[in-house]
Amino acid sequence: MRVSQSTLWLIAVFLAVIAFVPSVMSALPGRHEGPKDVPPLSRVSPSDSPEPSGLPPSATPSAVVGVGTDLTDLVMDPNRPYVYTADRLRDQVLVVSLATASVERTLPVGDQPVALALNPSATMLYVGHAGERTIRAFDLASWTQVENLTVPFLTWDLAAPTETELVATTHDSGFAGQYPYVISATNGSVLQRLNPGELVYMDFLVALNSARTWAYLVPSAAAPFLMYSFERDPQGIWTFRGRGPDFGSGTPAARDIAVAPDGRWIYVTLAGGTLEGIAADRTGSGPVGLGSTSYAADVGPTSQFVASGGAAEVRIYDVSAASDPGGFNGFPADPEAVLGLTGHAWALRSSPSGDRIAVVIGLTDNAWQDLEIVNVPPLTRVRPIDPAERFIRQSVFDIVGRIIDFRMLTDLSATVSLNGMSTPASFDSATGLVVAHVGPLAEGDYATEIRAFRGTLVAIAVWTFTVDTTPPDLHMDPVPTVVESDVLNVSGTVVDPHLSWVRVGSIYATPAPGGRFVLTVLLLTGTNTIEVEAADLAGNVARAVVTTEFRPSIRWFTHATGHFRIQIPFSWSAAGNVTQGGTRFDALLSRTNPALIVGVSSDTLATVGDSRPGRILDGIIAQASSTAGVIVFEPVADRVVDEHPAARAVIAVTVVGNPQVFEIVTVVVGAEWGRYWVIIGAATVQVFDSSRGQIEAAMATFDVLEATGSPPVSNFLQAYQGWLLLTAIGATVAEAAILGFLMLRTARRKP
Repeated sequence: MRVSQSTLWLIAVFLAVIAFVPSVMSALPGRHEGPKDVPPLSRVSPSDSPEPSGLPPSATPSAVVGVGTDLTDLVMDPNRPYVYTADRLRDQVLVVSLATASVERTLPVGDQPVALALNPSATMLYVGHAGERTIRAFDLASWTQVENLTVPFLTWDLAAPTETELVATTHDSGFAGQYPYVISATNGSVLQRLNPGELVYMDFLVALNSARTWAYLVPSAAAPFLMYSFERDPQGIWTFRGRGPDFGSGTPAARDIAVAPDGRWIYVTLAGGTLEGIAADRTGSGPVGLGSTSYAADVGPTSQFVASGGAAEVRIYDVSAASDPGGFNGFPADPEAVLGLTGHAWALRSSPSGDRIAVVIGLTDNAWQDLEIVNVPPLTRVRPIDPAERFIRQSVFDIVGRIIDFRMLTDLSATVSLNGMSTPASFDSATGLVVAHVGPLAEGDYATEIRAFRGTLVAIAVWTFTVDTTPPDLHMDPVPTVVESDVLNVSGTVVDPHLSWVRVGSIYATPAPGGRFVLTVLLLTGTNTIEVEAADLAGNVARAVVTTEFRPSIRWFTHATGHFRIQIPFSWSAAGNVTQGGTRFDALLSRTNPALIVGVSSDTLATVGDSRPGRILDGIIAQASSTAGVIVFEPVADRVVDEHPAARAVIAVTVVGNPQVFEIVTVVVGAEWGRYWVIIGAATVQVFDSSRGQIEAAMATFDVLEATGSPPVSNFLQAYQGWLLLTAIGATVAEAAILGFLMLRTARRKP
């Protein structure tokens, strides 16, 4: 978690003892996620696929716009085929054509332009400076400066959540501003400071979700990395919503941040060269790609691919599974494509259609840099999602697949067929999901195809599933109604072409050819109900129940001189007249695992002044309390045992250094023999509740032998004076051994 104090004490001790790559990768067959039997996907080459946007097809993988300067920011125009980049060295903004890969015009700006932002309608370009406290605004229709906003800080990064507001992060060596600002896009006045509730003076990068209602800020100049999230309400107030994830004190600061168009994931490159994906709700994160260095990143327009720039290449990773139905299952380690560059990548942004990526390249990250326009090859694939299992037990369900590509999906279409027969399906170009409602289907195998088209076939997924709605055919052999053995052979036959397992009780069986199985199960005394289940690979389950009663043969332990007998429970051992140190214990029944005992001792009524069972039991408990911790849980109460007056109590005995032991103590008085018996059932506190039924059942079989008219037999303890010691160790009946010791002390009293 005792006929006298010491008996109870030593039973406690007794139980305590026994309880103890630099070129564009060609359009090779892609890796396929889904059922194992799906063949690799086939894709057409880039020249076979029409361009998904209004830009003309490019004849070369990439083109370099030689400018040889310090390019500090990139912004893609969603309405025009332009990318804007800030030339910090020459104090200008370059307007670069994606179609011609050339600088079409320059916009003169202030000292050291470092941050660019477009308003939501992409009609205004805002330029923040590191060398002066201004933000300039350019009308993109006329290419003229229309505003020069004076602000109380040096700008580090910019974002435009609305047509009239800007979010600006600061870089002030004089600590003029501690927090990022929300300012007016018309006059530069401060509308709000984005305060996360702690001192966070850092050079922040800021990115907005596509709805421009969430702003995510990460430090780019000081470690460790943290991300601060703010939400804008309909009234225009930004509220701090939390920080995290916290990658630890040794995590470097961020170099770049991009939010997926669907708003579910944020991708950050860290100064140490790793690319991390972070759930917008901060419920998970993980690295994208292993063994490669990333300095910049952007998300394709479909949210299904991430482009990462590092060394002289752009790596494109398929992260579509992160937004699949059913939850996040991790990011890929290997890229789907590697696009070679002519120099080291320091920054990049994808075009809105996903067919071009603009990359800042150069020997260093702040000088002699050029702009390289890279053409993204078709990366169209189809991934099966449902049914994901080879065998299914529904006849009506949805076939679900997903078309993925770095480019936009608006010019794609999809078809679904089962065993060569077309079935109606829907295609959502926003998510790439293809769904076909099918059924009811007959049982059998179904070859499934989902095809993706851009005018012609560009990708296909093929896999097979089996519809199985019938449970296994399970038949059990009859078993006897009553058995005397504690083991039973349970047998039967199960037939199913897709059988998965058979379970009898808690044991799994391996059927022989033909479905025959036999298992041996252990029985408990009394009625045993054994559940049998058989399941197939589709999850159909057949169930059966067999019932039998285990009635073990009755074994009695009879003590002639003690004038009693008691039944030995099944699987228990018994020892009688166990003598040690000149004393003897009448009967001791015991079992292991768990450790339980029922012991019987006796003495003559002449040794007690009051022969009432309750008074005898009170005396035993009182004496035990003088040398051990005794707690009475059920007080002494009169009862009848085998038509004899008796009393019973339930106590807990604690001896220092040993587990607590619970004991049921019963005193029975047999006047015809001039004797009384003390029956003690005990178990440690850990198992007493679960074992009490066994103990009480054994104690209830105590039977006083009928008197024959002979004089009362004097108890063997009469030969000793004072306190007597009985230690019971040694052989039990059958195979077990009694471990431990039992002390019996009897206080003699004059009548």
